[in-house]
Parts: sequence; structure tokens; C-alpha cells
Amino acid sequence: MHLTPLLLLTVAMLCVPLLAVQAEIIKRVNPDGTVTYIVPQKVPSAPQLGPCGTSPDDPQTLPSAYDAYQTTLLRLQADPMNAECRREALRLGRLFRAMSREDGKLTIYDESAIANDLNAAGPSAGGPVPVPVPSGAVPAPESAIPSPGVPAPIPESAVPSTSPYR
Repeated sequence: MHLTPLLLLTVAMLCVPLLAVQAEIIKRVNPDGTVTYIVPQKVPSAPQLGPCGTSPDDPQTLPSAYDAYQTTLLRLQADPMNAECRREALRLGRLFRAMSREDGKLTIYDESAIANDLNAAGPSAGGPVPVPVPSGAVPAPESAIPSPGVPAPIPESAVPSTSPYR
């Protein structure tokens, strides 16, 4: 009768050093006078998820990378101001696009497609993602781009002159 609690205590004492984590032993006295020792296990009850509801591990196959990227874009669409989700979508988009290429290298077209996907998912706190310009292309100066609803100025050479000396 007195041997059982001693045996349980001995087993619990031997198991404690074997555990990699520090365990807590709970002693519970039962109504019939016996003692129960409980060693709670600290194991997560659900899978750990990344900042946007995806697995923190990188996908290993092209279909899983595509699914993770699309899931992240959907989460970003639901919460467009979530910067962590936006960064995760960018990272997964680059990973998916690189996996879809034979050489595994991103191109300017991949970056443009990712920027378009992020802009379509919703605005960010910092404004739209700039679409990359291929090297060698000269972007138009800001003054040459008319604002929406404002007509572009007419150059003087296009205005007919009423002066006889012109």
C-alpha cells in the first residue's frame, strides 16, 4: 500500500531529468487518501502559424507554394493594412515565382506580377507597391504625368497665333 506512492515518486523523479524541458510535478491527494503525481506535458495544441495564417516553414513544392501565396493574398485582402501579412505575401510570391522558373531566378516580370498582386489585394499604409521598371527603360518625369481629372497643358507651339508677325 505504501509502496505504490513511493514507486510513482521514484518513476517521476527518474523521468524529470530525461525531459529536455523543465517539468513541474503536481501532487494531488485523492479523497481515499492515495496520492497522484501529475507531470504536465508542454506540447502545443495547434500547429504554429506564421504572421498571416500560413505555416512558417517554406513550401517545398510548386503547388504548396502557390497555395500558400494565394492564402496570404486572401488574408491581405481581408486586412490590407497588415504590414506583416504584406511582407509574408511578398516573400511567398518571390518563392513561388522562383520555384516556377527552371533556373530558380526571379525576373523583372516576376517582380511586376507580385507588385500587381499586392496592389490588387488592397492598399497598404505606405501606398501602392511601386511596379519595377526594367533596366534601360527611362521612366517619365513626374511633371509629364498628368493628374487624374486635370487636363495636360497645351504647348505654345500647338496654339494658333493671331499675330501677323509670327
